Amino acid sequence: MLGFASDAGVTRNQGRAGAREAPAAIRQALAGLAAPADLPTIADLGDIVVDADDLEAGHTLLGEHVALALQTYRRVVVLGGGHETAFGSWSGLHSAKPDEKIGIINLDAHLDLRNVGNAGASSGTPFNQIRNAAPEHFDYLCIGVARE
Repeated sequence: MLGFASDAGVTRNQGRAGAREAPAAIRQALAGLAAPADLPTIADLGDIVVDADDLEAGHTLLGEHVALALQTYRRVVVLGGGHETAFGSWSGLHSAKPDEKIGIINLDAHLDLRNVGNAGASSGTPFNQIRNAAPEHFDYLCIGVARE
């Protein structure tokens, strides 16, 4: 488990701040759940903290940490509060497995395929960023898209 504590993507997308608190809130919610005795140990790798509006540096750092974690662990789950986790997560997975096709399932009312604007990437741009970075490996499905 790796947290991505950032409000930058959501606020750039004109959403409400608070995504930064998600990793801690998710951990707290999970802490009280019962788990089977044979559940493999889950390693908590801490949080990538994005200070102020430095989302691009956060994406780079998240990608580096995901790629590094995949050298030791079969899976890495990134905890965050918005889609701004997607690009950094994908970057790390793609770096660790450059020849693999990575399937993306987005459960959302929005496609989040916007172009990066003047303010930079946001929670509305990650899947377009991924498509632009590796179009030959882009395999995307959005479930729950609103008609309007």
